[in-house]
Amino acid sequence: MVRHSAISNSGCLFATAASFGIYGGIVDVWSIDLVKGFTKVWSFRGNFKFCEFSDQDSLFLLRMSFLEQEGYARQKDLPIAFERACENFLSESDSEEESLESTGRSFARVASYYACLVKNLTQDKQSQAVPIPHYSKVNTIKTNRQGQVVFAYYSRTLVVMNMESLEVLHTLYLPGAGCIMCLEFLEESIYFSPNQHIFCRFNVNQEPVDGEIDFSNPHKSIEVVNTKLDWINKTCSYYGWIRKDRCLLGMNEYGMFTANFNSFPGEVVSEKSSEIYKMTCCGLAVHPSGNYIAVGDFMGNLIIWDSKYLRVASNATVEESIRCICWDCRGEDLLIGTMSGGLFAFKDCLCEKSQVSFVVNLNDSIICMSFNYYQEREVLALGTTKGQLWVFSKHKDTFVQEKVFLAHKTSQEQDLAFGSLILYSEIWSLSWSPSDSKLVATGSEDQTVKVWNWELASDLVTLPKHQKAVTGVRWEKVTPVSISDKCLTEVFLTCSDDQTVRLFSPQDW
Repeated sequence: MVRHSAISNSGCLFATAASFGIYGGIVDVWSIDLVKGFTKVWSFRGNFKFCEFSDQDSLFLLRMSFLEQEGYARQKDLPIAFERACENFLSESDSEEESLESTGRSFARVASYYACLVKNLTQDKQSQAVPIPHYSKVNTIKTNRQGQVVFAYYSRTLVVMNMESLEVLHTLYLPGAGCIMCLEFLEESIYFSPNQHIFCRFNVNQEPVDGEIDFSNPHKSIEVVNTKLDWINKTCSYYGWIRKDRCLLGMNEYGMFTANFNSFPGEVVSEKSSEIYKMTCCGLAVHPSGNYIAVGDFMGNLIIWDSKYLRVASNATVEESIRCICWDCRGEDLLIGTMSGGLFAFKDCLCEKSQVSFVVNLNDSIICMSFNYYQEREVLALGTTKGQLWVFSKHKDTFVQEKVFLAHKTSQEQDLAFGSLILYSEIWSLSWSPSDSKLVATGSEDQTVKVWNWELASDLVTLPKHQKAVTGVRWEKVTPVSISDKCLTEVFLTCSDDQTVRLFSPQDW
């Protein structure tokens, strides 16, 4: 997983820091050329959590290690000691064999960090590192793009550092409970919320500060405002100034919030909240015209957005967790499939008097669905958790079941090929043939892709199995193109958890 990426001030270098599990990771540095594109300059392994170019185009890195404690059984990420911080910094890889022998005793992981700097990236690389004496995990990192960086630890400690000299400039200990969720670092000012309703500004261009901050009688260098805003510090995952010191934007999983200050640290003079979703979003559908986007969530909320003006065009609620949604062929009605198997129709959803009506309960989670035309009427195909394929035809305001059959069989044994749910063969994706509306393809957790004649419930084609679950299938008509002496008019694509994408020619079936 890529944790962070950065581009140099000159625009000629690009770096990424990725992690693999608890201990592993790698940093890649690329040169950027408008003609040649990206060329990897070098890479090195280590448990790196952050990368950023300093104002001199040197690469600053934050590397995580674990200190050995009494009873600590294993040390996998090197270095342990400061002297080894740069020892394998420029090597191709850190040896997986270099680790402490297991003692067989209980152990505790104590996080330790090294701030590292690599200079002359494209020539004779030089590196240096210093330990940061705070033994807690870093939660949030921000840079002001002027050569300074701030770390927020789970222990509620803020450390400000010069990225070029690796000198610690300030260390603030914040009393209270809970970690610092987010920071804003603009020019000389760091903004943060240590406790609910409280918002602070700290100026880094001052004499070094090293100590605990008393917010009832704060240090003269810290400005504190009691905003009375519930979203400050509470689940807020991002905030930033729309207009510095005047208009603050905050975001969390529930929505967006703004607060207007009478020039910070002045009081809040007005606020506005726009709660969008109550929980994880699941289900997205684009209107046939492209003018609207519908998104649902696990709390049953459905919002239709005007894609041109980015405003809410319509909304509705069902009393079940939404799993998938799709528009009908005309873009008039929106169908909603839920985790508990309920199928709902949001009729005339773009009209003022639109309403949601219940269609049917399949008693099986609806994972995917799609409309198509068949013999001058619309048909809806649905795939479920237990591997069933349902087909309904639409007649004005009613839906008639046309066919239901088991497309992918469930496993009766604990086979890891069936992913985290193990026993089921979910149909994760389905796609209609663009030229024959009797044909529909399904991709499943059981690693297979099948093409069906849904009228006959007949399996026409079973494609070669993937190594893991098939998560997406797509069947499209294309502009005729010649490949290997074949003229392709249709293509069929599959993708899988095995990290492969496969391309097929349906004309060969």
